[in-house]
Amino acid sequence: MPPIPIIAPTIVRHAMYHSVPGGRSAVCIIDISVDQFVGSRATSVNNVVPKVMVSWQEKVVKYMSNDFSFTGCRYLDLDSTDGTGGFSPPVVGHPVNSGGSTAQAPPNVCMLVHKQCGHNRAQRNGRMFLPGAAENEVANDGTLTTVARTAWTGNVEAFRADVASGVFFPPATTSWRVVHVAGHTGSPLPGYPNGKPNAWSSSDISSVSVDTKVATQRRRLRK
Repeated sequence: MPPIPIIAPTIVRHAMYHSVPGGRSAVCIIDISVDQFVGSRATSVNNVVPKVMVSWQEKVVKYMSNDFSFTGCRYLDLDSTDGTGGFSPPVVGHPVNSGGSTAQAPPNVCMLVHKQCGHNRAQRNGRMFLPGAAENEVANDGTLTTVARTAWTGNVEAFRADVASGVFFPPATTSWRVVHVAGHTGSPLPGYPNGKPNAWSSSDISSVSVDTKVATQRRRLRK
């Protein structure tokens, strides 16, 4: 049975790629709702992507340890089965890392970003594994320092606020969202008692916070 494509109305999925020491990539998935727009949707999507990237580079990437590097964005419009997509390299003139000399935390260490949004009890807020912590930001017990946690929460919140503020119009009004499963096929399959997901909805992210404890991603350790 072929996979059921995700059709999430208004959503453009941005996969933000970052190089990790050891030859692997750290990917952050960011779902942006492209709502009111000027001209065609495809043109507006293509014009929104670099604006999202500039904000990500300036508000988040700029503070990542120098051993990490933002390498670009792979995007796909989930609004329909034939939504536009592609890959964009980093926007020239904007940071790809901090440019500093502070030693990095181990490649598998990442910060856990919690997303808060309006949803019902059957839905999750969502989370994101953010790379780029410096060694001096992580204590021996695996906690972020208070200063680092506050700063990183502020960095990611500044990105969220950019997306929600209306500064991307034109070409479109936008918001950062969490995509939820809203329906299933009803035909039970192994691992899918209610059938595979076949409908999706989304909720605006109203705020973000970085967890006190760092997380780990083992696949970031090796090729």
